[in-house]
Amino acid sequence: MGALELLKNELDRRKKERLKHFTFKARAYQREIIDIFKAGTYNFFLICWARRLGKDLLAFSLACEQCLNKENTVVYYIFPTMKQGKMMILDGFTNNKKRIIEEVVSVECLLLPEKNGKLYHSDNSLRFKNGSVIYFVGAQDATDKVGGNLDLLVISEMALIKNTEVLTYLIPSITNINGKILLVSTPRFASYFNTMLEDTENNSLWYKSILKATDKKAVDDNGIAVWTDKKLEQARKLMSMEKFEQEYLCNTDIANELSIYAKSLRVATYVDNFKNGTLYISFDLGINDSTALTFVMDNTVIHHYKAVGEATQHYISYIERFIKEKNINKNNVMLILPHDANNRIDYATHLTSRRKMYAEAGFKLFVLKAHSVNKTIELTRYAIQQGKIKFLNNTNVKDMVKLMKQYEYKENADGENMLIPVHGKGMSASNTCDSLEYYCIYAFLEEYRRKEKELFKVISV
Repeated sequence: MGALELLKNELDRRKKERLKHFTFKARAYQREIIDIFKAGTYNFFLICWARRLGKDLLAFSLACEQCLNKENTVVYYIFPTMKQGKMMILDGFTNNKKRIIEEVVSVECLLLPEKNGKLYHSDNSLRFKNGSVIYFVGAQDATDKVGGNLDLLVISEMALIKNTEVLTYLIPSITNINGKILLVSTPRFASYFNTMLEDTENNSLWYKSILKATDKKAVDDNGIAVWTDKKLEQARKLMSMEKFEQEYLCNTDIANELSIYAKSLRVATYVDNFKNGTLYISFDLGINDSTALTFVMDNTVIHHYKAVGEATQHYISYIERFIKEKNINKNNVMLILPHDANNRIDYATHLTSRRKMYAEAGFKLFVLKAHSVNKTIELTRYAIQQGKIKFLNNTNVKDMVKLMKQYEYKENADGENMLIPVHGKGMSASNTCDSLEYYCIYAFLEEYRRKEKELFKVISV
C-alpha cells in the first residue's frame, strides 16, 4: 500500500470518526439541499419553506456538520430575537420530545460548560471539542461580529428581521474566506427576504428553494404528507387568509395581515384600455416624505409618480412632459390638491403656496376640504370594491398597487391592530394611498354619502 493511499485511508477514517457524532436523519427534500450545499456550486442559499417542514433543523444540521468536518469553524446563527433562538434551537425540542441539539449531534462531540448543566454556554454559543463554535445571537446584537471571519452565516426568519443591514455588515466576514450564507424563512410581503426571492438578476449567485405545505415533495420518511389536508384545513380556519397564504403556501405576493387595502385590491378591477377624457392628477403633498401623484382618466388609474425633496417646479415639469408625450391638452387636465395646498412652502423658487404655483403654471385646480383619515379609507375601499375606480394593466400601475399593499395599520406591543395607519417618512406607501384617496373624495364622496343615508333609512325601518 503506497503512502498516498495510506494518507487517504487515514483521512477517511478521521472523517468517519468525526461524523459518527452527526446524528441528523434528513428527509428526502432536506437531503436535496444538503447535497447542493456540499457540492460547492453555490455559496449563498435562500430557503423559503412552509411552517414545520424543518427548515431551521436543516440549517442547524448544515452548521453542525460543517463544524464537525473542519476544526475551528466559526458559524453565526442569527434570529430576530435571542429569545426566539433559545426557543427554537438551544432549548428547543422535536415533536418526539428530543432536544433539537441532540437530534443533530451527539453530546460526546460538544465542549460542555462546566457549571450550568446545559449543552450551550452562557454566551449562547454551542462549542465543539475540535475548536469549532456556533454563536447564536439576536439580530439587534449581530453587528458585534463585524470584523471577524465567518465560515457560515445562518439567518433564521429573515423576513421578520427589521434591521436588514445586518446582512450587509457581515458579508465581508463571509466572502473574505469564501464562506457561505444560508437565509431561511417563510415570506412576508415587501420584506428584504421577499425582494431577494423575487429578484431574477441574482439567480446565478443564490440557490433558491421554495417548498409549500401542499408540495408533493413535502413528505416524511414514510412518504406521508407532513401537512395532511385535514391539518391544513384546521390551520386555515385558525388564521387569516393572508397569514395562511404566507405561512403555508409561501405566497410572496400576498399582503400582510395589517394591510389596509389588501382585501379591496384582491377584488379590484383591472382593465387594458379606457376612454379618453379629462385627466385628473391627484396629489399628496409631502415635505419630509414623498409627494405622490395619481393620474386618473375615465375613473381608471393610468399612471403614478412619486419623489422626495423636489421643488414644486419639478412636478410641474413632470406633468407637462407627461401630457406632451400622451398628446393631452392642458385644458383637459385637472389637478386635485389636498387642503394643505394653501399653505406657504419653500419647495419653490420663492415663498408661496403650492396652489398658487400650480395655478400660475396654467393648470385647473380643485382644492379639497379636510376629511378624517378613516373616512377617506372607508370611501376608497368602497370605490375599489365596487369597481368605481379601476386600474390599468401596466407595469407602472402594478408597482403602485404593490406599494399600496404596504400601507398598514399600527400594532401595539401585544400585536393587536390599533386601527391607526402608519404614516412613514421617505418613499412611504401612505403617500401613494393618500393621493388615490383624494381622487376618490373628489369623484365619489357625494354618491357615497347618498348611499350611506339610504342604508341608514333601510336599517331604521
